[in-house]
Amino acid sequence: MNVNETYARIGDYIRSHESESYSQIGSKLALTRATVARIARQQGIRRSPGRRPTALQAAVAAINAADAQAGSVASGEAAAPPREEPVSAVPDALPAAEAPSAAPGAPRAEGAVA
Repeated sequence: MNVNETYARIGDYIRSHESESYSQIGSKLALTRATVARIARQQGIRRSPGRRPTALQAAVAAINAADAQAGSVASGEAAAPPREEPVSAVPDALPAAEAPSAAPGAPRAEGAVA
Protein backbone atom coordinates (compact mmCIF):
# COMPACT_ATOMS: atom_id res chain seq x y z
CA MET A 1 0.00 0.00 0.00
CA ASN A 2 1.46 3.37 -0.98
CA VAL A 3 1.30 6.67 0.94
CA ASN A 4 -1.64 8.03 -1.07
CA GLU A 5 -3.75 4.97 -0.27
CA THR A 6 -2.82 5.22 3.40
CA TYR A 7 -3.72 8.92 3.50
CA ALA A 8 -7.03 8.14 1.77
CA ARG A 9 -7.87 5.53 4.41
CA ILE A 10 -6.97 7.95 7.20
CA GLY A 11 -9.13 10.60 5.50
CA ASP A 12 -12.05 8.16 5.43
CA TYR A 13 -11.55 7.53 9.14
CA ILE A 14 -11.53 11.27 9.87
CA ARG A 15 -14.74 11.75 7.87
CA SER A 16 -16.50 8.88 9.63
CA HIS A 17 -15.52 10.12 13.12
CA GLU A 18 -16.65 13.74 12.99
CA SER A 19 -17.28 14.00 16.73
CA GLU A 20 -13.67 13.15 17.59
CA SER A 21 -10.94 15.78 17.71
CA TYR A 22 -7.78 15.43 15.65
CA SER A 23 -5.89 14.72 18.89
CA GLN A 24 -8.23 11.83 19.73
CA ILE A 25 -7.96 10.44 16.21
CA GLY A 26 -4.19 10.80 16.31
CA SER A 27 -3.90 8.92 19.58
CA LYS A 28 -6.00 6.06 18.18
CA LEU A 29 -3.94 5.88 14.98
CA ALA A 30 -0.55 6.53 16.66
CA LEU A 31 -0.17 9.86 14.85
CA THR A 32 0.32 13.39 16.10
CA ARG A 33 -2.50 15.93 15.95
CA ALA A 34 -0.49 17.93 13.42
CA THR A 35 -0.11 14.89 11.13
CA VAL A 36 -3.85 14.18 11.28
CA ALA A 37 -4.59 17.85 10.46
CA ARG A 38 -2.12 17.79 7.55
CA ILE A 39 -3.62 14.61 6.12
CA ALA A 40 -7.11 16.06 6.52
CA ARG A 41 -6.07 19.18 4.56
CA GLN A 42 -4.51 17.04 1.83
CA GLN A 43 -7.72 15.01 1.60
CA GLY A 44 -9.83 18.16 1.34
CA ILE A 45 -11.46 17.77 4.77
CA ARG A 46 -12.47 21.08 6.33
CA ARG A 47 -13.84 21.20 9.84
CA SER A 48 -15.31 24.20 11.55
CA PRO A 49 -13.70 25.14 14.86
CA GLY A 50 -17.02 24.53 16.63
CA ARG A 51 -16.63 20.76 16.34
CA ARG A 52 -14.19 20.67 19.24
CA PRO A 53 -15.45 20.90 22.81
CA THR A 54 -14.50 24.30 24.14
CA ALA A 55 -13.55 25.36 27.61
CA LEU A 56 -16.93 27.07 27.91
CA GLN A 57 -18.76 23.83 27.09
CA ALA A 58 -16.65 21.99 29.67
CA ALA A 59 -17.48 24.64 32.29
CA VAL A 60 -21.21 24.35 31.54
CA ALA A 61 -20.99 20.57 31.88
CA ALA A 62 -19.23 20.94 35.25
CA ILE A 63 -21.92 23.35 36.47
CA ASN A 64 -24.67 20.97 35.37
CA ALA A 65 -22.96 18.11 37.18
CA ALA A 66 -22.67 20.21 40.36
CA ASP A 67 -26.36 21.16 40.10
CA ALA A 68 -27.28 17.50 39.76
CA GLN A 69 -25.32 16.68 42.93
CA ALA A 70 -26.89 19.61 44.79
CA GLY A 71 -30.32 18.37 43.69
CA SER A 72 -29.68 15.08 45.47
CA VAL A 73 -29.81 16.87 48.86
CA ALA A 74 -33.23 16.49 50.49
CA SER A 75 -35.51 19.47 49.92
CA GLY A 76 -35.39 22.02 52.70
CA GLU A 77 -31.88 21.00 53.68
CA ALA A 78 -28.88 22.93 52.54
CA ALA A 79 -25.56 21.28 52.05
CA ALA A 80 -23.05 22.25 54.72
CA PRO A 81 -20.40 24.64 53.46
CA PRO A 82 -16.80 23.48 53.73
CA ARG A 83 -15.17 24.36 57.05
CA GLU A 84 -12.39 26.89 57.00
CA GLU A 85 -9.84 27.53 59.68
CA PRO A 86 -9.73 31.11 61.00
CA VAL A 87 -6.72 33.03 59.79
CA SER A 88 -5.06 35.82 61.76
CA ALA A 89 -4.99 39.18 60.01
CA VAL A 90 -1.43 39.76 61.27
CA PRO A 91 0.70 36.66 60.91
CA ASP A 92 3.22 35.91 63.64
CA ALA A 93 2.01 38.79 65.85
CA LEU A 94 3.47 39.02 69.36
CA PRO A 95 1.03 38.79 72.26
CA ALA A 96 0.24 42.16 73.85
CA ALA A 97 2.26 41.33 77.01
CA GLU A 98 5.41 40.69 74.94
CA ALA A 99 5.04 43.55 72.45
CA PRO A 100 7.59 46.35 72.88
CA SER A 101 6.20 49.51 74.39
CA ALA A 102 6.07 52.53 72.11
CA ALA A 103 5.60 55.07 74.93
CA PRO A 104 8.72 57.16 75.66
CA GLY A 105 10.14 56.63 79.10
CA ALA A 106 8.40 53.32 79.58
CA PRO A 107 10.51 50.70 81.35
CA ARG A 108 12.18 48.21 79.06
CA ALA A 109 12.25 44.49 79.52
CA GLU A 110 15.41 42.99 80.95
CA GLY A 111 18.12 42.29 78.40
CA ALA A 112 16.68 44.74 75.88
CA VAL A 113 19.26 46.45 73.74
CA ALA A 114 18.89 50.17 73.14
